Amino acid sequence: MLSEEDLVAQADRLQADADNVLRDLALERRVSMLGELIRIGSASCGVMALPDIDIGVLCDELDVTGIFAIARELFGHPCVARVNIVDERGAFQSMPGPENEGIYLGIRYVEGGVPDGRLWKIDLWFFPRAAPRPELAVRDRLRAMSGEERLAVLTIKHALIADGRYGGDGLHGIDVYAAVLDRGNASVASAVTCMTGR
Repeated sequence: MLSEEDLVAQADRLQADADNVLRDLALERRVSMLGELIRIGSASCGVMALPDIDIGVLCDELDVTGIFAIARELFGHPCVARVNIVDERGAFQSMPGPENEGIYLGIRYVEGGVPDGRLWKIDLWFFPRAAPRPELAVRDRLRAMSGEERLAVLTIKHALIADGRYGGDGLHGIDVYAAVLDRGNASVASAVTCMTGR
């Protein structure tokens, strides 16, 4: 297990690297004609444990042609290995609620554009601006957390990653944030009990 200093230093490095990836992709410029780019999740507040970036774009309307044009531009970038497009609107919406409606681009960015470069997972969501955005409240709460809370979040995330219980069908950042920030669980054991009920 990493020391407290190493956990924070690694998160800071990942944050800086995430900034470089987004700059290289020129995402803010690319999406500016369609809406307002907002960072959400761990890359918005210094609690990154994996090369994983969550981005939202608040749009007055979801311009499918414009979104496909952005996907095509990104696919032409030398470090982009994959761009998946998923329609999460109307009958195709897999999660209920207006806050989950949108168009998703799943981007896989490989540092250096070489096979052994570090792989970044970038979730780029185009959302209707008028829909509720609960992740913004989570982001703002994370940005206001104390140093002790940040360390607890990083410690718990790394423990879950080491145990293979983080991501996929397991636990996610949002579960960790709720356990630490809403319920005051600062240890791995108490947070896991809180998140899993056992």
